[in-house]
Amino acid sequence: MRGFGWVLIAVGALLGACTQPAEPSGAMPEGGPPTGTMAVAGKWSGCANVWPDPLKAMGAEELDLPRLGDGFTPVAAVVCTTVVEKRPDGSEALMATERRAEDIAALLAALRLPDEPSGTEGACTLDLPTIPWVALVDADNRWGRPGVPGDACGSIRIEVRDAIAALRLTEVSRRFLRELMSSGAAASGCSPSWADMVWAETTMNPDRTWAPTLGSQFTDDDEIRLCVYAVPPGERGSAKPAGAFTSGKVLTAKQWAPIAAALRAAPKAGACSTPAERFALLSRTDDKQGEIYVELTGCQRIMTTPIDGQPFLGQADAALIALLKAAG
Repeated sequence: MRGFGWVLIAVGALLGACTQPAEPSGAMPEGGPPTGTMAVAGKWSGCANVWPDPLKAMGAEELDLPRLGDGFTPVAAVVCTTVVEKRPDGSEALMATERRAEDIAALLAALRLPDEPSGTEGACTLDLPTIPWVALVDADNRWGRPGVPGDACGSIRIEVRDAIAALRLTEVSRRFLRELMSSGAAASGCSPSWADMVWAETTMNPDRTWAPTLGSQFTDDDEIRLCVYAVPPGERGSAKPAGAFTSGKVLTAKQWAPIAAALRAAPKAGACSTPAERFALLSRTDDKQGEIYVELTGCQRIMTTPIDGQPFLGQADAALIALLKAAG
């Protein structure tokens, strides 16, 4: 969906207590790589036990880790990463995977490259190329996490990124982290999360001028989708409260007609500052002409966000709230 959609991203997952070696702490000399060699830990026990935070965005911290030394002979590389698993019912989940490769000659050669001299004749871009969380394992199942060489711009050398991308990986395991899309949201066409834009707009722009009436944003012949979201207590009253999908469907013409009539008859909203616990989002199934929001609790206001024209802030009555609750 377009417009004011807000993806609620849950940060954090309970991974359980685990034994994890300390990250090597090589110093970064001026103009050179970290000192020392890669720290070697005990037996490899799986990504679930040693990968610190699967929900953390990938970075380039490998540039600060000590490099692979001559006293450790890797026979395999293990890649810990996340993938989106799409299910037959339309739902999607974020999964943590462990994958292994044993043909690692090209990767080892890339890891042993030196840092490129700093400075470049060309312009450096602002992006920061990243790589997955990678460990090297030897024949005794000991493991370590190697540092990587940098290029002239201070990013991970392209040879390392290409070598990791070219690994022939076999999946060892995968585990559930969190749901991204429920089967209900997928079936209804609703986003799994959305922001309460009534609260956001009226809070951020308290002095804005609203349209005198709702107007004809949607017609009686439009095919309308109804999505209902619940706002967690911790989100209520925030600058842009994020709601989680609870129900949704495409309305029949019989359901939409009385809702449309009630919306058109709504008067302007009065002053109110009670955050909603639930809100409804009405939009055309082709996602054209914007959205209409209705707070199902709290101030029970209506807000339109038309593609063209001025937004309207109206007041829902008990009949409209009942119609939406019955339909959803």
